[in-house]
Amino acid sequence: MASSPSEVGSSTSQFIVEKVLKKRVLDDGTEQYFLKWLHYDSRENTWEPRGNIAPALIEEFEREQRRKEAERRAANVKSGRMTIDGDGHNREGRKAQLQSKSERKKLSTCERIEKRAKKSIKEVSI
Repeated sequence: MASSPSEVGSSTSQFIVEKVLKKRVLDDGTEQYFLKWLHYDSRENTWEPRGNIAPALIEEFEREQRRKEAERRAANVKSGRMTIDGDGHNREGRKAQLQSKSERKKLSTCERIEKRAKKSIKEVSI
């Protein structure tokens, strides 16, 4: 049976990183990366400290994360969930900030009430 990357092997054992999947920062500031190992099942993925990983792999992962974030922001701007002010700063709208479904539902209800109130004000003033 082949040893897994999480097991301590001999000094001649080498494991090849297939992909860096995630990053986390511990309370003490230590950065760790979640790695998928080549020729191993996903159950064998491990968290490894930054110092154990080739800098090129970390740079590739960070570059991909920046690209995904830029795409997400562009999609939010396009959909109206985020706007960009005159200074080029991102301004997330109230809807983008709401996390729970109940908060979104409450806002939706408030918006409907507000629209009805505006409509009735127009009808009264006519």
